[in-house]
Amino acid sequence: MPEYRRLRIDGGTYFFTLVTYSRHPWLCNEIAQSTLRKAIESVRLKYPFKIDAFVLLPEHLHCIWTLPDGDDNFSIRWRWIKTFVTKHCEDKLALKYPMSESGKKRQESNLWQRRFWEHLIRDEIILYWSQKDEAFIAEVPELPGCAADGETYQEALQNVEVVMQEWVETSEELGRTIPKPKRGLMSA
Repeated sequence: MPEYRRLRIDGGTYFFTLVTYSRHPWLCNEIAQSTLRKAIESVRLKYPFKIDAFVLLPEHLHCIWTLPDGDDNFSIRWRWIKTFVTKHCEDKLALKYPMSESGKKRQESNLWQRRFWEHLIRDEIILYWSQKDEAFIAEVPELPGCAADGETYQEALQNVEVVMQEWVETSEELGRTIPKPKRGLMSA
């Protein structure tokens, strides 16, 4: 089984993408929208979080959440939201999409993909083009020495996410203080 590495910061702000099973377009259905809204409201009562942005498309959704101070567990929130929607919506939607053998074995529904994508939003990723290096550079000033490059700015941002994860893991292993994220993106 793969080991998923997620960058978890107490009180962090995260960008998420969730996708429907096999990208079937059911999310914009009135029943699905209403149930998803109720699921989020229900989960927020027990596990509070702030919704900074939310985009709902037929086969996936994007959102930005900020978790409360002292809390980094976004996975439990998504688990309960997906479970709520599945329990309250699956029969009403009556989707007849075929299930994979793996999904059947795990007794999964045909509403959601198993995993979700998340990206920690941290402050001050300074992004610039370096003539000397002939590459885009992404630096994180609040994490000393944390920088990465790429042929495109997207690649530099992806690479700096990996470096940030490694920086945090190394700091934790060494018992160093990890600065609280300030959130944002700057470009020069």
